[in-house]
Amino acid sequence: MITFDHYGPAVAPVIASRVPIFAPSLKAVKESEWEGITPWGQVKVVGRIGGIHRRLLDTMFAYAIKTRRNRNGSVDLLIDPYQIRKIAGGSGVAWIKKHLRDLRDAHVSIDGDREGGSIVSDWQDSKKTVAFPVGIVSVKNGEREVEATTRTLLVVTVGAVWMRIYDCTMAVRYRPLLPTLHCMRNGAAYMLALHVITHRVYNTRLDVALRYIRAVHDDMSDRQKRRVRAGVLAEIDALCEMGITITGGGVVVYRQHASVRFTSGQERNDADAILQGADSILQGADTILLDSQESLRDSRDGTRLAADALA
Repeated sequence: MITFDHYGPAVAPVIASRVPIFAPSLKAVKESEWEGITPWGQVKVVGRIGGIHRRLLDTMFAYAIKTRRNRNGSVDLLIDPYQIRKIAGGSGVAWIKKHLRDLRDAHVSIDGDREGGSIVSDWQDSKKTVAFPVGIVSVKNGEREVEATTRTLLVVTVGAVWMRIYDCTMAVRYRPLLPTLHCMRNGAAYMLALHVITHRVYNTRLDVALRYIRAVHDDMSDRQKRRVRAGVLAEIDALCEMGITITGGGVVVYRQHASVRFTSGQERNDADAILQGADSILQGADTILLDSQESLRDSRDGTRLAADALA
């Protein structure tokens, strides 16, 4: 399902950035409900998911060690919690699991309940471990610290509903931009950047763009709106690094960055078929090899028996 090159795998479906599924905040968010008409149909989101959850989800997709597609359409991501925390931030495995719970408890429905479900359906410790790069370290085991040389990997299952959206719509590949995105501290600027890079060309007033991502709305005072805009402008260096500029007239301008690529659901499905076909060819080659070895062994046994009979 996921192929790697300079741009990395398809990190997220376009809909996740063009529709305000994730609240524009990198801090704890209150449970909220949003509903609106989109090109994908009626979208309804209920839960406590914000920019920090999106950051975690993107990092897991971008840096998964291995992926596996399940029969029900869900996908298992084998991740190294240490690496994920180092890239996305956070204070420990408990931090990751806390936000995974929020992703599991949130409910996203597309066009009524036709495609409703959670983003993350489950997670569990893997039997696989990797060594700490510095050798023996102290880690917490309950209330006490113990010495360890390896750390346990984690298997996170992304729900079938989210993967149907991922498979059927355009997705974005932007792994080279993740370090810049993850350095951002303002949630509105972070979600604005994700929103903008899903376009090949963008030319929209900042106030309008902030409404698209639900960073400003009619219930806010003018002072609150100014504070949001000021927070976004404070991240102008990071935005410029990704090719996003805000003119003196308050217009957001962007042309597709060299480190961003788009991929369709059909292209990803074709890649899956190629990979599965390659696996089948390898398995077939193994079978042929085993059959030839067995035939050779049978031939040798027959020759030996014939020689014994002649003797």
